[in-house]
Amino acid sequence: MSSTSFWIEHDILWINIFEGSLATIIEKHPYVKFRREIDHINFVQRNIEEDFYVYLYKHKVVSDEQEFPIETVFDMSYKMLSGMYGFLYLHTTKGVFTYQIKDRPDTFIAAFREVEVK
Repeated sequence: MSSTSFWIEHDILWINIFEGSLATIIEKHPYVKFRREIDHINFVQRNIEEDFYVYLYKHKVVSDEQEFPIETVFDMSYKMLSGMYGFLYLHTTKGVFTYQIKDRPDTFIAAFREVEVK
């Protein structure tokens, strides 16, 4: 299984070549993860926010840790909990996967509706 990726800055070109097929990103949406670090010398705890993207391809949905074939994704939904954060939910055959988001994923979900397997 060979995989080659081309990532050019500023969203000019996002192409992934996987097993000889060309896959382009249809849509992407940012999400965040929080990591807690403790400075044991100064007794200070820091919360570090890391930015990631969930990508929608014609045949799959990919995050930094997971890859879901599109036929295993039943639905997507979201709920904004405050003015700053909310959750994007991926409903899959393996369960519901949650991503913490800052922006409404309406365009991402609309793009998913176009390619989802019914």
